[in-house]
Amino acid sequence: QPPNFRIPLRPEQLRSLTWMVAQESPKAEPFVEEEVSEAILEPLGWRAQGRALRPKHVRGGVLADQVGYGKTAITLGLIDCTLAKIRRTVKEADDMPGKIQVKATLVIVPPHLVKQWCSEITKFTKKDHIRVVAISTAANMNNTTIDDIKKADIVVVAASLFKSVNYLDNLSSVAGSSPIPNRETGGRYAN
Repeated sequence: QPPNFRIPLRPEQLRSLTWMVAQESPKAEPFVEEEVSEAILEPLGWRAQGRALRPKHVRGGVLADQVGYGKTAITLGLIDCTLAKIRRTVKEADDMPGKIQVKATLVIVPPHLVKQWCSEITKFTKKDHIRVVAISTAANMNNTTIDDIKKADIVVVAASLFKSVNYLDNLSSVAGSSPIPNRETGGRYAN
């Protein structure tokens, strides 16, 4: 069970959580990429096949269970199980010039799920154990400080925010670049 949960997970949820914790481990089994190529050598009447395997260590995975299974609770369980280690790692990390140390897990959801995520965090975890920043609008984003993000354990963001004109304008000014193409100017971000 996650160490700071108020509501225990069901056995099938614990099975998924155990798999997720194992996937986050540096010792997780590698994903094996496989490439197969075939050719027919007509003069000889042979078929040749070449096969290459490449193990690749990939942390994480996809939790794609049915609606109502408890994917949010399982994901919160993963965050809770790894939170102490993440906090310690960020605290012990050396400052990197020009970088901001952040320990938060970024959760990007459809706009209608921002409040649901916040309520699920309150429902499942012990009071004040996990610090959350919820950003559902450009106004929320503009009122959020870097210190808010640095103190957060989870940042829940509405996916629609990344398409808003205000966000793209802010992004280009922070990055010190020319404006990002929009609907009027065409380009990749037009839709």
